[in-house]
Amino acid sequence: MRLFEVKNSPGPPRNASARDLRAAATQPGGCPSKWARKDHPLFMNQLTIVGFIGRTAECKATSKGTQVTRFSVATKETWKSADGSKNEATTWHNIVAYGEGYAKLATWLTKGAQVLVQGRLNIDSYEREVEAPHNKKTVTVKVKQTAVECVADTIRLLDRKAKQDDSDQHANEEVPE
Repeated sequence: MRLFEVKNSPGPPRNASARDLRAAATQPGGCPSKWARKDHPLFMNQLTIVGFIGRTAECKATSKGTQVTRFSVATKETWKSADGSKNEATTWHNIVAYGEGYAKLATWLTKGAQVLVQGRLNIDSYEREVEAPHNKKTVTVKVKQTAVECVADTIRLLDRKAKQDDSDQHANEEVPE
């Protein structure tokens, strides 16, 4: 196994092969000591989602004027169970993107289009008050809720047909980079 030569870098070099990374992960401590020191801890929060848009993108502006684009993406997983039957599960991902470029892109982010989204996982916990019936009274109860979303930094349309169909409709609009 090759050892990674790292200078002022908290992680493995970009040219590290998958074999090197797998071998590094099997070492005691999970990685080579050259790039896993206490003064350079490793952290990574990255999602890559490829699926179909389930809710057309909505754009809103915050009080400070930042554009916020929200939509959802569905991914599907299929597998065969022990008895040989085919099973399928769909997972819905909430996507949020901040910035003017994503607001311009929102016109193409329509339900059914295939999309690739890369970003980071964001989990927020909060409490909200809910009124619930109890006997003949209404009781206010505090409920702890958790919001899980992907904060996108890259969004790419993969559905060529949707791009072609919308090109006539959005011919005068500038495509964001």
